[in-house]
Amino acid sequence: MADFSNPLVRAEYMLRYAREAVELTRTRNFQDLRDDRTFELALAHLIQHVGELAGSDNERPQTGYRILDREAGGLHRLRNRIAHEFDPMDSQDLWHTATHTLPAIIPDLNSLIAGLQKNNLQTQ
Repeated sequence: MADFSNPLVRAEYMLRYAREAVELTRTRNFQDLRDDRTFELALAHLIQHVGELAGSDNERPQTGYRILDREAGGLHRLRNRIAHEFDPMDSQDLWHTATHTLPAIIPDLNSLIAGLQKNNLQTQ
């Protein structure tokens, strides 16, 4: 089982799920999301994982990556809505997150992972 207390592991999994969510939208459009419940649930599941790994405001350290730090709180709040509210999901929020927010944080996640890997090598 992965050690999610390790910031590198958390960042790697965030990147993995963010990439998967973005990839799901590459050949689809917003109407597909509204018409295909399986697609909607799959996208929500991936976004929920990213939000969980982003952590809540009081447990998440600032990474120093402007876009990632700005978006992490919103991702966690969306995760809470998906996980805890029983109203239908807001398709527009899911679509915007998958097509705008996640692509914007992927470069920061790549940089964060590279920095964490470098730090791990230096401390060994």
